[in-house]
Amino acid sequence: YMARPDGKHGIFLTGPNGTPPRQLSSGSADEVLSFSADGRSLYIRSGRSGRPEVWRIPVEGGSQAVAITRGGGGEVFESADGKWLYMTSGLEKAALKRRPVAGGTDTVVAGVDQLYHGMWTVAGSSILYWTESRLLHRFDPETGATALIHTAAKWERIISFSGNASGIVVWARQGSLDENILAVDLHPPAFWQFPRVW
Repeated sequence: YMARPDGKHGIFLTGPNGTPPRQLSSGSADEVLSFSADGRSLYIRSGRSGRPEVWRIPVEGGSQAVAITRGGGGEVFESADGKWLYMTSGLEKAALKRRPVAGGTDTVVAGVDQLYHGMWTVAGSSILYWTESRLLHRFDPETGATALIHTAAKWERIISFSGNASGIVVWARQGSLDENILAVDLHPPAFWQFPRVW
């Protein structure tokens, strides 16, 4: 989470049993994006290089931050099996790209609309995203299959996806100043395949 306990912006980590928070980053523009699939690293967006880029920092400390993007960073999520890194290039509407976590070339994920910042996530081995028409879709990058999950009356953004095979999507319905938290059980069809890590 992000906080300013002493007036200075920082990223902090604490355990579910209430262990004292540990500061992982102190950059004034650093933002939390996501955890790696194994929980050992944290992806953050930071302006430490002079412009917003995505970096990977170790949760336990002891090594330097690693630059993930070099042409502008938006959002980054790992697939649940830890093999793929999915990313967008900025805070505007952008194409979805992916790269092997072990390293390699970025490729555009064909079959997915350009994505809005804060309105998509990796869910198991699939991608969940909202469209301009306020439709929530699920996309399987390996087969190219797309399924419509939900139709919304207002702009909504995805917050998280449950780590179990029941498939619970949690999102926020944006109001003027407040957001209501909602959830839906997907009851996944056959093509929704979850890695054994669940």
